[in-house]
Amino acid sequence: MGKSSSKIKNFLVSEYLEFMSDEVFNKFGSIIRNYIKDKPGIYALYKDNKLVYVGLASDMLNRLKTHRIDRHSEKWDRFSIYLTTDSEHLRELEALLLRVAMPKSNFQTSKFTNAENLEKKLKADIKEYQQKEREYLFKGNIIDEEELADEVTTGGRTPIIKKYLKKFRNGLKIRMEYKKQIYTARVQKNGKIHLKGKVFTSPSLAAAEISGHAMD
Repeated sequence: MGKSSSKIKNFLVSEYLEFMSDEVFNKFGSIIRNYIKDKPGIYALYKDNKLVYVGLASDMLNRLKTHRIDRHSEKWDRFSIYLTTDSEHLRELEALLLRVAMPKSNFQTSKFTNAENLEKKLKADIKEYQQKEREYLFKGNIIDEEELADEVTTGGRTPIIKKYLKKFRNGLKIRMEYKKQIYTARVQKNGKIHLKGKVFTSPSLAAAEISGHAMD
């Protein structure tokens, strides 16, 4: 067990996306947000295929969002993200800097020891996202961008009322009155709400199913 753990930690870069269009971030930022979360790392911004900005930050997500509106907003059209572990490894760091800085005198692409290129996953997640988005639209369901991204990247969002159900070992029933009609839903102990043959992760989404429009 100790050997395995040591092997896993003996590299710097864990995941990365390279030279992605800013449109990917604009349209599918919610998916990329799930990749980044609060992981440490480095990011680079490019304009017309030239490196214009490099940032080291533990909060890359907020920084990238800020760069959409600050003085850098019109100065970049592509970006790269490299998510790192807490380990320090000189060979990995050298490979990372070569990829980000792209020096003209040394334009070689070193390989990372044990890193996953997220581009293939991103393409698959975008395809699934768009497919589910169409399904929701044709069914007339309310689309929650964050909820849909969570469903695609993590297999579903953690139900928001789960933390309140600790004392209800067998779940509970909830009722809602809408236009003089009573609706009953079953809340499982994992927080998922079963209503009219469908499963929801929040009371507002379940209510939207009944009313046909978003509700708080």
